Amino acid sequence: MKFLEPQWLWGLLILPFWLGWIYFDEGRRRKQFARFAQPKLWQFLSPELNFKLRFRKSLIGLLALAFGFLALARPQWGSHEESIKVSGLDVVLVLDISNSMWAEDVVPSRLQAMKHWVKTLLSTLNGDRVGVVAFAASTAVVSPLTSDLDHVWDTVQILDPKAMQNQGTDIGLALQTATQAIERGAEEVSSGSQAPVASRVVILVSDGEDHENQALVEADLIKKKGIQFYAFGVGTEKGGPIPVRDDAGHVQGFKRDRKGNPIVSAFHSDYLTSLASRAGGKYWSLSQQESEISELKKQMSGLVRGDYSERRFLVYEDRFQFPLAIAVILLIIEISLPVRNLIFAVFLISTFFVPVPVRADALLSAPAPIEGYLETQRGLKAYQRGDFDEAKRRFNSAQALDPYSPELEFNQGVIQLRQGDVDRAVQSFDRAGKLAEKSKKSELRDQALFNLANALEKKGEAKEAIRSYLDAIKSAMASKDPKLEEKARKNLQLVLNEMKKREQKKKEQEKQAQQNQDQKNQSAENQKQKSGEEQKQKENSSQESQKQASTHQQSDEEKRYQETQPGKKQDDFKSQKMTSEDANRVLSELKARERELQEKLQKKNGNQQAQAKDW
Repeated sequence: MKFLEPQWLWGLLILPFWLGWIYFDEGRRRKQFARFAQPKLWQFLSPELNFKLRFRKSLIGLLALAFGFLALARPQWGSHEESIKVSGLDVVLVLDISNSMWAEDVVPSRLQAMKHWVKTLLSTLNGDRVGVVAFAASTAVVSPLTSDLDHVWDTVQILDPKAMQNQGTDIGLALQTATQAIERGAEEVSSGSQAPVASRVVILVSDGEDHENQALVEADLIKKKGIQFYAFGVGTEKGGPIPVRDDAGHVQGFKRDRKGNPIVSAFHSDYLTSLASRAGGKYWSLSQQESEISELKKQMSGLVRGDYSERRFLVYEDRFQFPLAIAVILLIIEISLPVRNLIFAVFLISTFFVPVPVRADALLSAPAPIEGYLETQRGLKAYQRGDFDEAKRRFNSAQALDPYSPELEFNQGVIQLRQGDVDRAVQSFDRAGKLAEKSKKSELRDQALFNLANALEKKGEAKEAIRSYLDAIKSAMASKDPKLEEKARKNLQLVLNEMKKREQKKKEQEKQAQQNQDQKNQSAENQKQKSGEEQKQKENSSQESQKQASTHQQSDEEKRYQETQPGKKQDDFKSQKMTSEDANRVLSELKARERELQEKLQKKNGNQQAQAKDW
């Protein structure tokens, strides 16, 4: 693996100092808060305070920044070969590196000005093959024709007069060598290929000194062979002395003639102009602006560009996408994480008769998308202000952006329960618990079960509330949340006690009702018995009256009989109206009727007859 922009890795050195500052800042905050209250009271005075969340958020931000620096450094691993067809011109640079090029009449020197000009020219030759011929009294092909322009520049950069053993200036020999090099390169490309032959160009850069005077002949041959020729002169008309330099490149003096006078190297622009004219080309002088390069490009734009064989080069695979993706994910997580606990007590729900201070619903902030997160924050602020309608509207907007968020569903249940919509609150808490179960958010699932039990109890479904409290206790034990488990157990005990009180009260009411019914039945029986006794008294009185009447009638008849027949005994009398047998029979019949009437009364009154007086 390598980095294409390794300078960005220096940014990683900032991270340890940043981490140290985070530790220092957190410690400073803890000390400041400790001046206000003891650490044991922090949870009660400021339940949303959480130093761990702040540190965790900062640490994730540092990691995101670290991966961002890695992405900027452009890591690369893995490679593959690519081949492209190269088309362009064949260009040979003929560069003068004789001692006269040390002259400093051009700043900083003729040699350095020539090298800078070549570098600028190479940056404009896209797709062309370039070769380099260096010359003084002798010549050398220092770079054959190649499309690797970086290699060409590396070669030109190290050229100086010390590279040539034979000093002097032979432009003719240099042009001959350049012609041969460009012809060999053209033959290699055109062999076995039907592609058009590229135009050939020779570019001479020199101060114009020529000690052999063979250049004009070679210029005629270049024109005859159809090679394009361009000459560039470097130097000034007044010329300049030739410095002598040591191995380190420092000037030790100037070259002198036999008389001891400094040798002044002249600039022969006229000679270069005539040379370009003989070859059918054009001449320019090097300028500080190097504007002549654009004119050269115009001259070369009309030439025929040939197709070379495929060029193969190694391409390394960019892998910056991986650290960049990790940095973006970490940054989103860092933005989503709060710096405080977003859990607020919102309700104190009572049982039927006993207030339960440990019950509390909670609003939770949801790690939703950015818009959903912001809407949730606005809803929380509205809830704290007591504007429940605004809070509900904000939570609805956040839930529309993230309909499967258990936190947002939980918040809906809290608002609905606060507004008295118990049925919908039960549905919201139930759905929040199921969503939290799917997303493996055990803490939220436990809280949803607890609040579901509260809502069911408020709805009046005690048995369902007991079942939900049992589920909350079981879930809290599994997730090791002793506080929630304790609250759920207390509420469960209160519900059971309330149910027991209700059952006991119901039994007492049933017993009282039974007693009242028994009293009513007893009163009815007493009234019935009293009525029977009065009826019996009336019947007995009637029978007694009849008996007395019968006896009185009999006495009257006997008296009347005795008065009609004196001296007769009562047993021997006779009467035309009733005999003694008839009277006895009437008395017997009256007694039988009386007896029958008493039996009927006994059967009618039942047990009441036993309580009646003995008449």
